[in-house]
Amino acid sequence: MRQGRRDGSPLSTDGRFTMARKPTYEELEQRVRELETRLSEEKIEWSILHHLSREWDAVGPPGIVDNRDLIAGLGITADQAGAVLEKLFKSGAIDKDAGGYASYLTPEGYTLAKNGRPDRPSADQLDTSNKQNQ
Repeated sequence: MRQGRRDGSPLSTDGRFTMARKPTYEELEQRVRELETRLSEEKIEWSILHHLSREWDAVGPPGIVDNRDLIAGLGITADQAGAVLEKLFKSGAIDKDAGGYASYLTPEGYTLAKNGRPDRPSADQLDTSNKQNQ
């Protein structure tokens, strides 16, 4: 928990709940649902990124995949795929064909899929740089 206020009352991480006012059961249920939804979307994002990166590795850049194949391969709904693909598109991690029927990674998206973070080198890159330094 973060430092408290000057008056000694604790700060909440999301600004909604403090020890002065305990959340109701319904509020806690709603918060759990929100967190579960966010976690589910994040898992789908990473699954899509990894699926597209495997296609990139198998056939070469940019590894274009039909969105119906993504949906079937990952066992997700079209609505889930649509929402996550749009989020990834807006972030610049993926691009799509003119009709929006297929998706593929951008170079930044490939780096993200392989490394987990765009600014962290992969294990292969670290291994290569260690060998060069020896």
